[in-house]
Amino acid sequence: MANVTHWLQLMGRRKRACEAYSHDPLMMACLDFLNKIPWDVHSGDESAHEGGHNQYAITTMAWRAPILCQIFQILDRIYLSTRFTSDNRATRGAFPHIRFVSRRQDPRGPPSAALPVNIYSQQYLQDLPDYAVTNLPKSHAVTIAFSPAMLQ
Repeated sequence: MANVTHWLQLMGRRKRACEAYSHDPLMMACLDFLNKIPWDVHSGDESAHEGGHNQYAITTMAWRAPILCQIFQILDRIYLSTRFTSDNRATRGAFPHIRFVSRRQDPRGPPSAALPVNIYSQQYLQDLPDYAVTNLPKSHAVTIAFSPAMLQ
């Protein structure tokens, strides 16, 4: 249950990042995408205590396209930017853990919900037998983009 809570927190932060910049149509399209995907598309975190600091590794999911991890990382950074006032003071409350991409594998398969076809890893789809690709719940590809202002 703790993992579900963690994933829901991540999803909530990412949605709040989109909502904070609702004046940007690309961010609203991203919010629409987030509202349609299930919580279990998020990878797990593994913590390690090294050098006196906790570190959190983002685990890799074989079925997930690398672009999804990149989208989530951008949203995490945008969310972090919302935690500062205009005079660069931090707002109240705990900040999210700093997470880094690792090669650790998350063994979970894809969610049972239909996901946009471009969210699946091409390698994963190529490795599946034809009948499994046919039966895999998928929907039309989506385009998620960020304006240059959001990437700064």
